[in-house]
Amino acid sequence: MLYEDNFQFLKDVLSNVHAKVIAEGNVITPEMLQIVDRLGVHCTVVGSAITRPKEITQRFC
Repeated sequence: MLYEDNFQFLKDVLSNVHAKVIAEGNVITPEMLQIVDRLGVHCTVVGSAITRPKEITQRFC
């Protein structure tokens, strides 16, 4: 999962890939969104916004 090991996988990708990175998968709280944003991703997909709109809206509002 994206957030395992304090987002280490995402950190590794960002430091080794010289392209825009889109974070997707298990970004389920506003705090997690802030973390991946601070790490420097180009953008983040919150897929549950489509598949579970009521649940994700409650978390982000």
